[in-house]
Amino acid sequence: MAIVKNRGEDSLTGLPLRIYLYLLNSDEPKTIREIAAGIGASPSSVHYHVKKLVDSGVLERGSNGYYVARRISIRGYIYIGSKLIPRLFIYSLFFLGIVIGELLKIALTMNISYDAVVAIASSGTASALLLIEGLEAWRRLVED
Repeated sequence: MAIVKNRGEDSLTGLPLRIYLYLLNSDEPKTIREIAAGIGASPSSVHYHVKKLVDSGVLERGSNGYYVARRISIRGYIYIGSKLIPRLFIYSLFFLGIVIGELLKIALTMNISYDAVVAIASSGTASALLLIEGLEAWRRLVED
């Protein structure tokens, strides 16, 4: 089945998800053959899943091909414009902001305190780990 219900939200898996992501990142509508070539799948499989996605209202067919008509919630991701970004990236930026703030405080006061070093070390570590996990989640989403 193309669409799976999770806690009242729709989410996609497998080939339908790859089709959705391909069209989401496309600037213009795509034909079945273009989608199949773009994601490395057979046109018959793509046609089957595109039909299911159209029936569910996720995709629509225009005069030049198919396009995303309705966004699907994907757990752990947010939309920024038309791009799907792992939430972990946003959390990583939060901790990076703490690091930058502490470094600016040190630069302006020329005073390095134990608290500042701990804040920089712990926030820098958290930022790096969240960034790495976000990249891994993004890679898994694209490969699914």
